[in-house]
Amino acid sequence: MKTKCIYHIHSLIAIICMTSVIMLLSCSKETEIDKAESKFISELVGKWTIKSGHTYAINSNGVEITTATLKPNTFAHEFFADGSYTGYEYVQNQTESGTFKLENIVENADEFEATLAITTPSIKAAAGELFVDADGYQRFFIGITKSDENVMNAKSKKYEAYPHKENWAEFLFLRF
Repeated sequence: MKTKCIYHIHSLIAIICMTSVIMLLSCSKETEIDKAESKFISELVGKWTIKSGHTYAINSNGVEITTATLKPNTFAHEFFADGSYTGYEYVQNQTESGTFKLENIVENADEFEATLAITTPSIKAAAGELFVDADGYQRFFIGITKSDENVMNAKSKKYEAYPHKENWAEFLFLRF
């Protein structure tokens, strides 16, 4: 009887130790991700105004073409530390609020990189269309250089829009 109790106590201690190790490992990984996201968000917070931008497509001959050139200072994105977002459209003087999140965060020697996912009521309404994903987020691949943290490059995902099978946009934003 005493042997069975000792065996159960040792088994219980082993299970507790293994569970503790697993929890510590998962918590440290989560903390590393949280730290990276927190650091990137601190780099992203602020109002970013379009400085330049172009939309591109691959034409029927397989050649990359420019389909539009965006005017500077016509729209801006403002990101807040709590994950909230405001989009500004200056031509018709409109704003729209929503939220953002960062995915696939990478920090290298020269740059912070991530996928920026933005959603607002109008973006959600276009879920699954053109460059809006089915989950109601519009995603951009972004980079903020460490040498000038007030410059952000953004690129939309590629999407199909008649008459081209492959379209995308690239932007240069400045934080003032």
